[in-house]
Amino acid sequence: MLSCIVYAQLLTSGDALGGPPLISHPIQIGNARSLPFGNGPHGAKSDYDRSRLIEQTLELLTPDMPILVRMETLRRATLYASGIYRGDGGWKNQSEESWRIAYELLSRLMARVLQANAGDSKSATAWFDVGYLMACYEQANVTKNLAGYEFVKKALALSGNDAEMEFACAVVTVWPKNAEHRQHVQRAKAAMSGNSLLAANFQERFGGEKAQ
Repeated sequence: MLSCIVYAQLLTSGDALGGPPLISHPIQIGNARSLPFGNGPHGAKSDYDRSRLIEQTLELLTPDMPILVRMETLRRATLYASGIYRGDGGWKNQSEESWRIAYELLSRLMARVLQANAGDSKSATAWFDVGYLMACYEQANVTKNLAGYEFVKKALALSGNDAEMEFACAVVTVWPKNAEHRQHVQRAKAAMSGNSLLAANFQERFGGEKAQ
């Protein structure tokens, strides 16, 4: 039933992105391994073989991959899955192939959550990956009305309030602004001591926000 609902939403979504923060602003990940990408926030490679996207993304999203790298990997995966390419040529946005890739990636990540729950693993990263991808899809106008933030918040609770997950929650709730956004910003700031990469991303995203 869930698969049918998600597929229906994928087929009825709107037009291409117009600069929402989850999609338009890359996460700094240093030299960490992620999906291949070019220059600029929309630097999707026009020669990337999208038939490899799902398996490559799943292979990258290991349990020990840092949250910041997961965020950037899922952002890139959204751009590839949705068929959005800023440049000459490239893929046709919202084609049948794009919907199939986007749906299958989400479905495969959802299967990880179900598998973790069935084995009583309660994997925080499995919940995070589904939720963050849903949030990215929402901002890329691939899906509508999926509870991405609720999945990411569940992952945060399972992780014991990890600082990078707090930052992810702050990013997810910045647009459209959620009532819990400010709390996530404050908690991420308080917990990021010693994490220079998180501090750099935090400053870039929220350095100009007021403290209260």
